[in-house]
Formats: sequence, C-alpha cells, structure tokens
Amino acid sequence: MFLEYTKKKLINKSIVEYLQVKNQDIISISGAGGKTSTIKLLAKNLMCEHKKVLITTTTKMFKTADAITIRDKNLLKQKLKQQNWVFTGQDYGKKISSWDEEFLREIVSLADITLIEADGAKRLPFKFPKQNEPVYISSSNKVVYIVGMSALNQPLKSLCRAELLAKFLQKQVNENLTKNDIIKVISSEQGARKDIGKREFFVILNQVDTLLALKEAIFIAEKLTECKIKVAISSYRNEF
Repeated sequence: MFLEYTKKKLINKSIVEYLQVKNQDIISISGAGGKTSTIKLLAKNLMCEHKKVLITTTTKMFKTADAITIRDKNLLKQKLKQQNWVFTGQDYGKKISSWDEEFLREIVSLADITLIEADGAKRLPFKFPKQNEPVYISSSNKVVYIVGMSALNQPLKSLCRAELLAKFLQKQVNENLTKNDIIKVISSEQGARKDIGKREFFVILNQVDTLLALKEAIFIAEKLTECKIKVAISSYRNEF
C-alpha cells in the first residue's frame, strides 16, 4: 500500500510518482521505521522503468552478499551496465559504511538515480537526530523522512536518541510518544527538517498496517499538509 495524502484525500500512487523522481536525482532517506524497505521499493520501481540505480549510504547499512566494497569506479560502471543497479560502500564487517564524498561525487554520475541511506536508527521505529545526523551530501536534492507508526504511544525510552527526543518534547523518557509529538518533530528544523536547506522534503508515514494506524496516520498527514509538507502513507507488509 502506498497512498499520497493531498487535499484531504488519499490517492493511490507509486512511490516514484509521489517523489516525482527524475534523472540525476540524488535522494537521501532519513528517519526510522522503514528506510531500507523504502530504498528497496524505490529501486524496484525504478528498475521497472529501466533506470540505472546506485544504492549507497552516508552512515552504515547492513551488507548484502552482492554489495560492492571495492573502490573502483569502472567496476561499478560495469555492474550498472549488466544489471541496472548496484549496492556499494566501504566494508565494515556485517555492514557497509560511506565512501568519501569525493568518490561519491564521481560515482553518482554513473547512475540515473542515486538512493542514499543517510541515517541510522538501530532498527527502531522513530528517532530524533543528534548534532551530526542525518548525513546529507551536498549534491543530494531530495530528502525522504520515514516515520514508523508502530512508535505511536510507545515510551520515548524505547525510541532512538530517547534523551534528545525527550528534551525536545519537554517530556520524561517514560512518557509516551503522541500524534502531536510526531507532528512537532517532523515540522521542526531541529527534528526531521534538520539540514534540509533547499532540498525537496517528503514524509512517509510507514507501518500503517491496521485500520487504527491508518486513522492515526491520516490525522498526522492532515496537520502536516496544513504546514505545506508533502506526506504519503504506506505499508510494506506485502511488498517483499
């Protein structure tokens, strides 16, 4: 399920349509609760449109068997020609980490679209960024912020960067995350909009797996669209 919330309506759209993806886009995915799944879905859709897709990170991602960890531009170019997508980064044991920005600038030119996981959340559904998070390269022109709706009504102490989140919300860590808290974090330049600059900004409310979660997500989406923030509602449960 992937729905854009606009003009108080839910509209079926592909994720590519929602993000208005065009050639040479460098899309950074931040937040928590479905970043890697969002990248997988986006890559899958783009490859169906015969786009060449480069997938990488500016933080860390779990490494797959097909990840390319050799710093070799020609190898990446060859792989993109063979299979239309490539997953790359420096070897970091069970994970890959970021290439230096100079090499990133070189390799993004090889692909039609680049997808970058720009945030880490310890597999938790919601986070508040610390000082050096997220990590956006200067050439990234779009940011997609993910919220895992399973975080709603959970104690702040169970979420990523709990102390920072509690301080921002002026709450105790044993208090629960509310709909208004999520709206406040997404709307803030200290929170989800941190370091966005002139980049296009999109929000995906993910893990909307029940009718109750859908009702809560619609409430959040309506408030965010009033602030001119683009919002989609998703569930990846049956995507992979």
